[in-house]
Amino acid sequence: MALGLFAVFAILRFRTVNYTAKDMTYIFTVIGVSVINSQANISPSLLGALLVNSIIIITAIILELFLKKKFPDTGSHSL
Repeated sequence: MALGLFAVFAILRFRTVNYTAKDMTYIFTVIGVSVINSQANISPSLLGALLVNSIIIITAIILELFLKKKFPDTGSHSL
């Protein structure tokens, strides 16, 4: 499964428009969440999906806010 995710990541990285590292991170996160949702085995399934997705989304928001405060975007460089 990890090899498949790596292949999708490589296709997105090298076969499409140049995305920023932040955009690629969000795309990879969405792919990972999709895989987690398909493999989640928490009963009932709706509660499990809501729980896992909520944790991931809240973590992403907290990290985004923390990193934005710590490293403000100057706009003078790109990756």
